[in-house]
Amino acid sequence: MRATHNNQPKFRLEWIPFEDFTEIKQIGNGGFSEIHTAKWTKGTIDGWDWRNKRFNRNKNKTVVLKILKDSQDINSAFLKEVIIDMPYLN
Repeated sequence: MRATHNNQPKFRLEWIPFEDFTEIKQIGNGGFSEIHTAKWTKGTIDGWDWRNKRFNRNKNKTVVLKILKDSQDINSAFLKEVIIDMPYLN
């Protein structure tokens, strides 16, 4: 994906271990996923700290989680939903 090579930290993709989420609450159920809110303990990237050579983060950020249903059968309708949810990938 283009976003993984973007120089802007807010557009980087990263793997987040499930243990980094707290206060998980289900708020909806869609065709392809269950929708939850959660607190991300490490938080979103806010920039780069040149002095300490690490990302600045917004700790305990409220985020939306999607649990994919039947992810082994991903189709074009699902991919369109991802693009809508992540417009900077267009």
